[in-house]
Amino acid sequence: MRKLEQIQLNKLISAYGGVGSIIETNTNGSLIILPYDQWKCFVNVTQNPMEIRDNRLLSYVQAHGYPNVIRLVPIPDNDLSNFVYSATNANVGTTVSSKYFPEWYYCPHCRRLYKLLEWEFHWNNTFPNDNRFRRHVPACCFCSRQINAIKISRYPLQQIRFVMASLSGDMEDVPFDRLWENNPNGGAWQVGNIMNAARNLRYRSRRGDGDGLQNLFIENADTHRRIYLSQIERNYIINNDNAYKMVVRGSQSLYFPEIVRSLYIPMEAGANINAQNTDELDLHEFRYLTNDGNFKENMIVKDDLVVRRRPELTMPFISRISAIEKLKETSVLLSYTRMGKYGEPRQWYNVGLQAESQGETAMSKRPFGDGSSQAAIMSTYMPAVESYGEGVLFEVDLNSILPDDYETFVHTFCHIVMKEMEFQCGYPLTSLKEKIYIDNDNSKGGFLIYTIAGSEGSYGGLISLTQNGKIIDLINRGAERARYCPNDPICSSEHEAHCFACLDLPETACIKFNAKLNRRLFLERWFNPRPNGLVL
Repeated sequence: MRKLEQIQLNKLISAYGGVGSIIETNTNGSLIILPYDQWKCFVNVTQNPMEIRDNRLLSYVQAHGYPNVIRLVPIPDNDLSNFVYSATNANVGTTVSSKYFPEWYYCPHCRRLYKLLEWEFHWNNTFPNDNRFRRHVPACCFCSRQINAIKISRYPLQQIRFVMASLSGDMEDVPFDRLWENNPNGGAWQVGNIMNAARNLRYRSRRGDGDGLQNLFIENADTHRRIYLSQIERNYIINNDNAYKMVVRGSQSLYFPEIVRSLYIPMEAGANINAQNTDELDLHEFRYLTNDGNFKENMIVKDDLVVRRRPELTMPFISRISAIEKLKETSVLLSYTRMGKYGEPRQWYNVGLQAESQGETAMSKRPFGDGSSQAAIMSTYMPAVESYGEGVLFEVDLNSILPDDYETFVHTFCHIVMKEMEFQCGYPLTSLKEKIYIDNDNSKGGFLIYTIAGSEGSYGGLISLTQNGKIIDLINRGAERARYCPNDPICSSEHEAHCFACLDLPETACIKFNAKLNRRLFLERWFNPRPNGLVL
């Protein structure tokens, strides 16, 4: 790679970044993050004394597919002072590893299309005295010009926008050079032999017709045959008995990470958290934060956790409010899928039947490499990211709510408060997060609204709302505002009665992707409470 690129740590384990994801950079184009065993910063992981002490999360990771993990290790945070270094810099030994992806590059001027290694080969043949192809933005050797003995006027290349992915979790470059031996048969392209690959391709569009798939095409300059990208996109691509679909590299369907986010809760080493899913892991947090025995004079002050109860803040449905003045969230990536979430069936091409089949499910891939000795070592060390912030915990009394409505009521309540907080606390909604807690055994629930230090930092804007009763006024205003939606009566008549104008949040802020919401249900209970959840 040409240079080192600085990215935020929390983006390395997130819905948009992490092992197997494509990231867009300012100076290095589009990159794919490589598996953990290839990261330079973990080459000497056994000698790294750094450790994230969160026995609760470690216990959960061990019970969910990683029994050999003995330690959570932090991803190094290099301060590059907002500029990039040359790849020869000594910092390269502590970096996250990636590579250019997709590898297809084309010249906007002559429209030639080659993979990066082929471009480098042609460059070295054209400019044999210049060995700096990888130290600059990749350039077209056919359009660049030698100005003097040292200086070359480089004509930059551009990465193509398309890749292909499968339900098996694999993602590859579209084999544009190996689709010329056949036409789609039964809705699928059969990738041809590499020995017969086309060597002289052009990436073109019909003049004046825009850049839609129906206008973009790959041309074999030797035969002048064209294949339009719309032809490739509407059919499957069969390669090594695996079915792929071509998609735009920025498509959200390319990356579905299974991320576990745990708030730090003091826990003895060796203690076992027998949680089958993240809801149970979260419930453990809720019970700790609401247990009277853990408080001393309405305070918890332990390591990376500071909680201050506000016993004076009560109102209907709210039994208690606590300001979490310091919290630590640790995130780990357990696996990821492509083209669909794990366990969700979808229609896909069955290679054996040579036809589409219902019920195909996405397969998860682990963030470690396969087979190497370094991968075996890394499988005992789970990389993680620590983030610090602040939050407000609301304990909700659910005695007057039907059990089937617990989660919907609490989640809707949370969104109403978050929407109102944006006007009061100084944080945009994209900087806020939520956690939803349901304790069916005790007819209790709750929600945590918090922010993690990032581009906006953590300024104390949330916990300040718990002072002087401001949070009570905020809740009342939010509930009153929720009575009306710009999209009523359509919104209120829908089955789940919510839309972006009234309840929906940016998906980075909502842990449930705006599911389990019902404004009509909340308003019926809030303004017309009935005992035992009965509706007259």
